[in-house]
Amino acid sequence: MRPSIKEMLAGMHHTMQHEVIPELSSPHAALQARGVARLLKYLVDGWDGFQPALEEENRRARQLLQRVSGFLESSHPRSFSGPARESITAALAYPRGRTLESLNESNLRLRAGLCRALELLGPTLPPGPPRRRGESLKKAILRLAGEGVEGEMEAIRKKNG
Repeated sequence: MRPSIKEMLAGMHHTMQHEVIPELSSPHAALQARGVARLLKYLVDGWDGFQPALEEENRRARQLLQRVSGFLESSHPRSFSGPARESITAALAYPRGRTLESLNESNLRLRAGLCRALELLGPTLPPGPPRRRGESLKKAILRLAGEGVEGEMEAIRKKNG
């Protein structure tokens, strides 16, 4: 497709820098526009690396979710049933895509599956300094699920005492 997404982002960045920002008289508006321009520049500079990074993150998340799923099935069969099992199974079954959009959708589903697994594991993770094995699992889930999960983890921890 011409222009490519990267080229369109570069064009928007150029327009912001050379056409829009110089015409803004409001300091607040100029500050906001410079922030948008910096974001566009970040996207342009990192565009080629997004897809491989997302593919690798999805691969690692899928492997971890498979391991956690097996652990839950063997050691927590009663809690790993019904909707919990279905949501994790659906996350693992979602087709692996090649486009950035489908990779992102797969990533969101894997994160949701990891959050669901973490919710099921929450009562088994001690609230203080966790045991080495539990800490490793929790850290891996949080790292792969991203920073947005930390608040959910805290809520789960509070809910489970």
